[in-house]
Amino acid sequence: MKYKNNHFVPEFYLKSFSVIHRGDRTPKLWAYDKESEEPRKQSPKNTANINNLYTVSAPGVASTDLEIAFGKQESGVAPILAKWQKPGARPEVDEISEVAYFLALLHLRNPKSAKFFEAMAEVIGAERAKAIASDDVRFDKFWQWFLAKETEPPRITKEHFRKLAFNFDENFTIKFDTKYTTLSPLAYADAINNELKKMCWCLCSAPKERNFITSDFPVVVRFGKGKNFAFGGGFGHPTAQVTFPISPKVCLYLSRTYRRKAVLADSSFVKEANRRMVINAERYIFASQLSEGIEKLVKKYSYTRQLPRLDKAEVIENMRKRKPQQSHPSLSKPD
Repeated sequence: MKYKNNHFVPEFYLKSFSVIHRGDRTPKLWAYDKESEEPRKQSPKNTANINNLYTVSAPGVASTDLEIAFGKQESGVAPILAKWQKPGARPEVDEISEVAYFLALLHLRNPKSAKFFEAMAEVIGAERAKAIASDDVRFDKFWQWFLAKETEPPRITKEHFRKLAFNFDENFTIKFDTKYTTLSPLAYADAINNELKKMCWCLCSAPKERNFITSDFPVVVRFGKGKNFAFGGGFGHPTAQVTFPISPKVCLYLSRTYRRKAVLADSSFVKEANRRMVINAERYIFASQLSEGIEKLVKKYSYTRQLPRLDKAEVIENMRKRKPQQSHPSLSKPD
């Protein structure tokens, strides 16, 4: 099928990090794996893709509509990113508007965002269940609803069920349809898009001896959290910084304070941008070259694969304080 091979990192974007290596007929990139010590060459076509990831099933909607919509958006953004790689390029207002929405969706349509959304929904669901179990009136209403939907008498008593619900985490597991967790984060695209457009946009060119790298989660957001920093969300935070490499030689940098539209970055900027990229990556890091330095960096931060998706205690505390939920809450701090 034409639309079966769904890229969560666009193929046109990955081509910017691909070159024709000796012995190859087509451009390829190097993929570094947090779970393996051996990098490998592969084609953009077979990178950061999952079959039928965006296939939908709903009344009045064709199964390929979402993939087609992403493709149309990518077709509009590709020439802008190509232009921004040229010497003397500056982000224009109309270009920023188009690329901002692209970055918002690129961040949200990713499997890592889907897994975070699932982890968040699990915590919220469990806490709501405990709250219902703790309230006589609400639990009575729940029990009546439960009885009404059952075709046979339940095999568990009301009291026993309530006792189990008090310790929800130990007695129940919440499962979500993968399409639900993949598509639901897209609802936050407008909010993230609006925050991105408020920021200052700068094209940072790497010095001759340095190259930017990218990953399977290429929109990197870092923001202040107490005395430390966190990655993953927080687009609306006043200290938020966003990096998005456009090619090995140009990286888009967004903040609320840096006013220049283009700059020749020094080696330390490239080094830090690459470090953030590796930390933020779900599993795979992509580069145009084979590098011992990149291998060491990936190995150093391979432990991030084992970190929890979110700070469960923080989510529960915010719920109990009845604070409004952020449009896209932060992931747990990885370094």
